[in-house]
Amino acid sequence: MNETLKRIISGLILAAFYIIAFNYDGIYSIFLYLFCLLFVWTGLSEFFTLYDIRLKIKPGRLNEKIFSIFLVTFFYIDFLNFFNINENILIGFFLFYLFILFISWIIKGDSAEASVKISGGLMAMLYIALPVSHLFLIKKLENGVFFIWLVSWATVMSDTMAYASGKLFGRTKVRLPISPNKTYEGYIGGLIGQLLLTYLFYAISKSYFDIIDLTLIEIIVIGLIIYIASIAGDLSESLLKRDSGLKDSGNTIPGHGGVLDLIDALLFTIPGFYYSYLFIEFVKRQF
Repeated sequence: MNETLKRIISGLILAAFYIIAFNYDGIYSIFLYLFCLLFVWTGLSEFFTLYDIRLKIKPGRLNEKIFSIFLVTFFYIDFLNFFNINENILIGFFLFYLFILFISWIIKGDSAEASVKISGGLMAMLYIALPVSHLFLIKKLENGVFFIWLVSWATVMSDTMAYASGKLFGRTKVRLPISPNKTYEGYIGGLIGQLLLTYLFYAISKSYFDIIDLTLIEIIVIGLIIYIASIAGDLSESLLKRDSGLKDSGNTIPGHGGVLDLIDALLFTIPGFYYSYLFIEFVKRQF
């Protein structure tokens, strides 16, 4: 089986599991919770492989993984309305987590580059666990399932249209050291294509389902933020891989590499969409 076929098959299988996970509300949306746990745990393993290879320490980081699972669980419990997680609880959680990170390295007696190692543990939660947990925040919104569809569609179209535009029209290199083959034409064509397809997706969905009314300006703003976040997510993971000297974050997914290679853009677009939507709603309430 060639790599392209592997990529298509594995991508379709994962897409099917993802769609089922956020669409199925039965059994307390347990499928979405388990899906998030799986991707966070695997993503953290890959992240620490990338991060710790330069520190010459064996990837493991059990404390960091356990606390990340706790964070996802907090958002899940809040989604179920068992109790509300306010900013004080989250701040306290992160401070306690930082305390545990310090204590764990003190007990190990390993002071060599301790600040870098501790920073890696904090970064892992902010980079992977916290963004993935925002799926519960989005689903909790009115029309939440549709919004997950929207952000997922716009994210995939961002990458697809930028790649296609770059292949067809790419001439002028952006000359980014971490991704030297990107072109201005690819980025501009990708933005135009993504906005058109995002609006088309909304228009078709609106004609068949009872979903929220969005103006053209709102869709453009959401699409633009998702596009910028998608590019930032892709380049951020490329930065980590280049620093570690690895081509892929892992080999978990045939044809794609690792989990981070697959969801790097979503780690930025999921929270990017959520806060852009809150901002739009805030502005609308002022007028």
